[in-house]
Amino acid sequence: MAWAGLWAGVLGLGALAAWEAAAVARVTRRVDPGGRHDHAATLGTGIGEPLRVVLLGDSAVDGYGLRAEESMPRQVAARLASRTGRRIEVRSTAVSGATTADVAAFQVPLLRAAGQIDAVVVGVGVNDALQRVRADAITAATREVVTAVRGLVPDAALAYIPCHDLTEAPGLGPVLRRVLGWRCRRVAQLQRRALDELDVPVAAADRRGTARMFGDDGLHPGVRGVEVISSLVVSALVATAPVGIA
Repeated sequence: MAWAGLWAGVLGLGALAAWEAAAVARVTRRVDPGGRHDHAATLGTGIGEPLRVVLLGDSAVDGYGLRAEESMPRQVAARLASRTGRRIEVRSTAVSGATTADVAAFQVPLLRAAGQIDAVVVGVGVNDALQRVRADAITAATREVVTAVRGLVPDAALAYIPCHDLTEAPGLGPVLRRVLGWRCRRVAQLQRRALDELDVPVAAADRRGTARMFGDDGLHPGVRGVEVISSLVVSALVATAPVGIA
């Protein structure tokens, strides 16, 4: 009888996890109500040539569910303009659903035609967790992104936003929060290890109190989350003290 109860509990949890997995799949496939943003803009009022910043990554970088001015590219640009006293010309290649390998294969090569670039920001990882990408593949792709960016724009500052922790994501049920939270932390750990080896600054928010950083869908960063992460990105860029940013 005890074994029957145990198996019933296991099957019940399995059914619940399957239902929640289907629910999150529907959310992640949902089209952003705002559509993909055109982030090309110049912010700030400084004199002289603007600093040129390009962001690469996934839907969190693009600004899923947010207005363009609330999104990460615009927020990074606004904060960098305030910090440096320079005008900032910002662009983004971020695409919903992108994995680290996708960024390496399809977004980094676009830097070849981007002209002068003073800073590059990469934010990716959640889709690696959702798609259960192998650990060695995540590490290799992270190294590939960094190496390729540095090869194409060697004088540009570089900051990396690792995988967001979904442990407190209100858009997920309790089972998936635990499972995906663990996967996200594992992806971030792999990314950090590779980035530390390559001496790349990481812009990551403190896990505590992260529930209030999510947007309306309970999965992507909301306005508060973007503000926090953007501030960390700017601090990371300025700390590298590359040519043109100080």
